[in-house]
Amino acid sequence: MRKRRDAAHRSEKNGQTAAGALYPMLRGVTAGLFLMAALLLAFSFLLTKADVPFSLLGPITQLIAAAASLLAGWLSARALRRKGLLVGMGCGMIVFLVLLALALCFDTPIDLQLVLKCACCILGGGIGGVLGVNPKPRRRKAAA
Repeated sequence: MRKRRDAAHRSEKNGQTAAGALYPMLRGVTAGLFLMAALLLAFSFLLTKADVPFSLLGPITQLIAAAASLLAGWLSARALRRKGLLVGMGCGMIVFLVLLALALCFDTPIDLQLVLKCACCILGGGIGGVLGVNPKPRRRKAAA
C-alpha cells in the first residue's frame, strides 16, 4: 500500500515528489517578497521627497508586485528546471495571496486594483518561470 501511494505522488518524468517542489517555491516567494518590501520602501521614500501624482500609485504598486512575482517565479523555476510556466504562476499566486491577506488585515476594499494586481502577479510569475527554465546559452570564449 505504501509503495503505491508514493508512486502516485511522483512525477512521471523524473520521479520527484510534489512536496519536493515546495521548498524551491517557498524560497523563491520569500526572495520575491523581500524584493517587494525593498522596492516599496524605496518608492515610499521617493513619495516623501518628490511630488508624485496620486493616479500613479496603483500602477507603480502593480509593477512592483509583478517584479516581485517575476523574481519568485524565476528563482523557483531555475531551481526546479521543469514546468516553468506552472511553477512561476504558482509563485505569483502565492505572492498575491500574501498581498490579499495583508489587504484584508487592513480592511482594504476588494476592487479593480486588487484584481489587476492579481493578474500582474500571476503574469509576472509566469514570465519569470518561463525565463527560469530557459536560460540563455553561455558563449564559450574561443581559444587563442
